[in-house]
Amino acid sequence: MVGRPIQRHSAEIIQRFGGYADNFAARQLTPGILQETDLVLTMATEHRGEVLRQDASLLKRTFTVREFARMLEVLGSNDPVSSGAGPMSNAGIAAFWRELPAKAAEVRYLSLPSVAGQDDVVDPYRRGPDAYRQMEDELAPALLAILRFARISAGG
Repeated sequence: MVGRPIQRHSAEIIQRFGGYADNFAARQLTPGILQETDLVLTMATEHRGEVLRQDASLLKRTFTVREFARMLEVLGSNDPVSSGAGPMSNAGIAAFWRELPAKAAEVRYLSLPSVAGQDDVVDPYRRGPDAYRQMEDELAPALLAILRFARISAGG
């Protein structure tokens, strides 16, 4: 899989949301990649576990996408992050994203899933279009919640 382009159905979903997948190439997750990362978002708890097996020090920086979105909902309702001082500078945005995982980890216990498996997004690989639609249905609300939180927090 390393070096392979993104699956066609996944690329179509990304394009529907205004993104670009043209230069995507699959990479093998390595300790070197993880050491350079402030935030690790995975599609499933199994993937989250694999990240933590490689580097347990990432516990407070590794979440499933759906789990992270729920944590941001808790953060936003308990302690609005936006200062109201207007848009953040680029340095401010970078600092915000470096600090956000630790803040999210502090409310992990307040955002536990109500149903087992609720943190996971279906893996559509080698499956038909219906599986990709299911992935989109499970993933899109969480991604939009994360982006909304970031926009509001950045003063935009």
